[in-house]
Amino acid sequence: MKPCLVPIFLALLMPPLMAETAFYVAPDGQDGWSGTRSAPNAGRTDGPFATPARARDAIRAAKKAGVTGPYTVDLRGGQYELNETLSFEAQDSGTPQAPVVWRSYPGETALLSGGKALTGLVESKTGGKRAWKATLPDVRAGSWYFRQLFIAPKGDAQYLRRYRPHSAMKLVAGLTDSPSRKAAPHRAAQKDFVFYAGDFKDWANLSDVEVVALHEWSSSRLLIEQLDLKKRVVTFTGLPTFRIGHWWAGAHNPYYIENVKEALGKEGEWYLDRKSGEFTYLPLPGETLAASRLVAPRLAQILKIAGAYSNGDFVSYLMFSNLQFAHNDSSLPKEGYSGSQGHPDLPASIELVGAEGCAFLRCVIAHTGNYGLSFGLGCRENRVVGSRLFDLGGGGVKIGDIAADGKTEAPVLPVGNRVENCAISDGGLLYYSANAIWAGLVRGSVLRHNDIHDFTYAGIAVGWKWDDSKTGCASNLIEGNLIRRVCTLLADGASIYTLGRQPGTVIRGNVLRDNVKSPFAREHWQLGLYLDEGSSEMLVENNIVHRVGTHGFNINGGAQNLVRNNILGPVYGNHGFFIRCYKKPFSAGNRFEKNLSYCDSPELVDDAWAPAVFDCRSNLYFNFSGKPSSFRGKTLAQWQAAGQDAGSIVADPLFEAPEKADYRLKPGSPAPALGFKPFTVDAGLESEYQGLETSPAVSPLPVMAMAMPPIPEAVLAPPANAPIFRAKRMAGAPSLDGVLRPGEWPEASKMERTPTRELIQTKAPTVAFRHDGKTLFVAVSVPCDPAKLNRGMQWGGSDGVEVCLAALKAPMLERVYVLHGYTGGTHESIADAGAKKEAAKAFGEAVRHAAKVGESGWVSEWAIPLSALGVKGASGVKLGVNLCARRTETREWIMLMGTQGPTYQLYNAGFCELE
Repeated sequence: MKPCLVPIFLALLMPPLMAETAFYVAPDGQDGWSGTRSAPNAGRTDGPFATPARARDAIRAAKKAGVTGPYTVDLRGGQYELNETLSFEAQDSGTPQAPVVWRSYPGETALLSGGKALTGLVESKTGGKRAWKATLPDVRAGSWYFRQLFIAPKGDAQYLRRYRPHSAMKLVAGLTDSPSRKAAPHRAAQKDFVFYAGDFKDWANLSDVEVVALHEWSSSRLLIEQLDLKKRVVTFTGLPTFRIGHWWAGAHNPYYIENVKEALGKEGEWYLDRKSGEFTYLPLPGETLAASRLVAPRLAQILKIAGAYSNGDFVSYLMFSNLQFAHNDSSLPKEGYSGSQGHPDLPASIELVGAEGCAFLRCVIAHTGNYGLSFGLGCRENRVVGSRLFDLGGGGVKIGDIAADGKTEAPVLPVGNRVENCAISDGGLLYYSANAIWAGLVRGSVLRHNDIHDFTYAGIAVGWKWDDSKTGCASNLIEGNLIRRVCTLLADGASIYTLGRQPGTVIRGNVLRDNVKSPFAREHWQLGLYLDEGSSEMLVENNIVHRVGTHGFNINGGAQNLVRNNILGPVYGNHGFFIRCYKKPFSAGNRFEKNLSYCDSPELVDDAWAPAVFDCRSNLYFNFSGKPSSFRGKTLAQWQAAGQDAGSIVADPLFEAPEKADYRLKPGSPAPALGFKPFTVDAGLESEYQGLETSPAVSPLPVMAMAMPPIPEAVLAPPANAPIFRAKRMAGAPSLDGVLRPGEWPEASKMERTPTRELIQTKAPTVAFRHDGKTLFVAVSVPCDPAKLNRGMQWGGSDGVEVCLAALKAPMLERVYVLHGYTGGTHESIADAGAKKEAAKAFGEAVRHAAKVGESGWVSEWAIPLSALGVKGASGVKLGVNLCARRTETREWIMLMGTQGPTYQLYNAGFCELE
């Protein structure tokens, strides 16, 4: 792979064969000069240009005059504050033999900045602390507002990011009855939520306050439209992409609040008042105004290369070498920002569309508001090589565009673009779902020997189609990358993540390590290799996955994938090596063979797919916990007798030092006898690019220091007009046997609502309540075809009844208990609604349940001690209540009261009153 780089560097370093036309730019230059001198002459009558745009225009003029090139532009060392985006069109192109080269002057470093240095700062005091203040006229006039700030010692280009004031992590108290988007449950978003008392106040700058909500694999930055402190409801200016609270028990979505004026008080924080234009920064100890330079971004883009690719009018062969790019703006739309997974809709500080053969060589892209660099539609054979990208508001490099679809082909489809030997780190600092490298529907992309670390979401993501339909995405190479510490904040991601069919794609020789569980992830799902939704026709081989949050490998519905000769381990936390997520109708022909798997989980497999779908064979499994190993309750021999894992063994692979990621095999290892071929991985930056990691530490992201707060056990009261269901007082107890006898139960109520409160179109279940002063009895009758019952014990996959109850202690509901009962009479008590696990377990042990299947359906009967609910006395007592029946025959969730969410959201449900 290396020889392909040689011609580029020769073109930059060797004397050109044709006469070279050189222009110069310098901070002390003037655009009225010729630009042909590297420094001003003695009389200061001629010298370099002052701006890069003037050098670009000079090349345009020279071309019109018949000068063929090649051209070079040398930028003298220093910082160039651009007044507008530096833009290039087809007329600015070079040729393969005569590229147009933009570079820092030898031995110096030029920085192209989209920001502006803040001037007029004066020493002051705020809240007893040192403060630097200035009134910014452009902000007060409404022509400028910024959300980022960078500081560096004067004369030094090593900036550090500073953050605005922020709260601690908070939890959503609940959801309201407001309309939700008609979409899949995780996308059925609402514009508001209920907060706990004191979490919001009527702050002075309410319209500029940002509410940052963490979803499972994405995040939202929401602006406040209305605040109702009495009802404790905050309403936003726009709908988030994902439903707040979908993944968390009781809708207790984690979020925090940023940019509250009254919260400014911590050293290193800053605040900008939009109305007055007053800027305030609280310096850290040791920072002095005389020795510091503060820069705030102005330009959304620093550099743009745009060709008309639809008619073949590309921008070609522009080379950028040893340049730095920094300080681009990221404004927040009036409806806030709530991007989808990976945030591929974010722009970049450097954007290319319709570009061919352009390259960024040994450049630095840092201190950005979104992605660093983007090869968009119509880009082909472009490269970013040996470059450093860090301190990124979003992701690192983006290839492709979410506007592409299955019909997109060349010249629109990005083809043959390369990201090689780049150090990409410390990203997702504003937009948490961004990737180090995101590549959508692309072909022939080469992502090799990059060193990637410290991203709030995934490392490399390729493909962006959630099924196996044919697209132009194919033949991508992900090779030799070192990816560490990703998914540090969000979940359901991986070091390498793929989507959709992409025949010929190869994932080879990567080292993927140290993805630990985020405290804000409801589920772990921080993997090494993740072939998600329709990932098909790929080769995954000779990769090492070391110490990840969950499994080393996951496949979700793919086809014709070959996964071989990989090392998966150690995987800690009682998680197996790999997982098979969901089968799809098209799933077939996957092979998982000759892999070495090493974990502390006694359970070594997760599911049994037919070999025609996922053929596991000749693998080595080892559980180093010392506990007996199990294959879904079977021994390996029994598992293999059932047609699984032919030729696989359970044995110690005899790694040299797996805890130190030394996976060399000791003599006597059983692995080679399986057909495993030992391999040496030289992942990360190749030798000639070592040393890129020389930048200073990035200012730590405040959210990473936050803790997940405990879920309050009390929840909100149901609405005043909530329906009331009567529990009749009757002497004695009913026969708890799943049979409804005449006179045993009072009149029943229909269960006939969907979760979104629509009436069901099928025969409704019924529910009846009674009590004897000490015990609440509940009977649910579910009509169905008994032959079509799923009689398992998995909530959601089996037929079952859910009973949700909470004592009402005026005016609040106490802890909510959730019970699941199944057709065989078993039941479980879960802690999804916020009850502590110990309390939920004790409650379940106090409850009795019986069930019986009849000719026209089945019955679920319950006896629930009132004392277990914390209720003393009976008559007149109100309980928060809701029920749900899962009917698999009709694929329905049928509720007593639709909640616009889970059954246990009792603040959207009703009461059971004990007579």
